[in-house]
Amino acid sequence: MTHTAPRESSAAVIVRPVTLEGILGALPLLQAAERHSSPANPTPVEEQEEELRRALTTDSFWLLLAELEGQAAGCASLVRIPKLDRRHGFLFLDELYVAPEFRQTGVATQLLGAAQELARREACAGVRLLVRPANEAARALYRRLHYVEHDAILCELRDDPSS
Repeated sequence: MTHTAPRESSAAVIVRPVTLEGILGALPLLQAAERHSSPANPTPVEEQEEELRRALTTDSFWLLLAELEGQAAGCASLVRIPKLDRRHGFLFLDELYVAPEFRQTGVATQLLGAAQELARREACAGVRLLVRPANEAARALYRRLHYVEHDAILCELRDDPSS
């Protein structure tokens, strides 16, 4: 697989956390991300907004929105999983999405940098994420940013075994 060099952009990527007041501006990008990851079963926008509002009222969930050229270009959802002892937990990057027209422009790099800053502010030990072995573009990005790959087995139990 050939790796394409990042496109140059004269505009700066701006990353900010989504607040309860800013949810409506983030929803179109979140819907696009969902259509990309699970096109067969999209969540109605009303349900997505309600779930996001609920998540943002906790102190352990963040949604970061990246804007480029005045447009929503990407997002990252992060969750802090606390430890029940004195160890510092990690910030877990659950979703990272960049709209196709903004890929290779530095949006993902800026989102990951903002995630690292958030982990520092929240006194977390660092950032963890999962990536599919076949997603070589994402793996190359993470390696370039000094993420270390570990052998692990992902175990999952779903309520609906057919999904």
